[in-house]
Amino acid sequence: TEDVFHLGDSITLCIDEVRFLPHNASVCKISGRLFDHNFKVLHGTSDISAVPDLDSPLLSPKFSFQTTIRCSNFPKTSVLMLKLYTIDTISLSLHLIGTTLIELFHSTATGMQPEEILSLNSDNYKYSDEENKIRYSSPRNMKYESEQDEVILNQGAHQLSWSVGAPDVRMQLTSSSMLGFNTYP
Repeated sequence: TEDVFHLGDSITLCIDEVRFLPHNASVCKISGRLFDHNFKVLHGTSDISAVPDLDSPLLSPKFSFQTTIRCSNFPKTSVLMLKLYTIDTISLSLHLIGTTLIELFHSTATGMQPEEILSLNSDNYKYSDEENKIRYSSPRNMKYESEQDEVILNQGAHQLSWSVGAPDVRMQLTSSSMLGFNTYP
């Protein structure tokens, strides 16, 4: 069985390579942030900024990036958003190649990214620091308790596509928020 992720645990993020950049790309950079499902930046986390190794190929640059991310309370719906930028060799302007999202956790019950039961009524949301419990009540009086839905870290190597564009900030942020966008490559 995989280890359950607990409050206070940290996450190590490594970026090793970006492949198949467009032919008009020059130097590139990856920037990123951790968000909850409401696009709120996770308190206590810093921005991610990764540049490629200087001796790596231009269109498939290698990275030696590693950072440890610590947060006193990672929400179960935490999503890492990474954006890939380059300087266009034709226009000499900064260009967003794409955005990718990855969920940090999987539910031990479903194997999928945990979902919050959301409501427009803030009375349906209750959080207690002392008990470390999150409870939601939907209009049908359904309850969600964090103890019942343990999470494991979405660990391992991931090969992700870059989606052209960015997710809609008016919608809930999940790893599937970029579905339907064109991808590169």
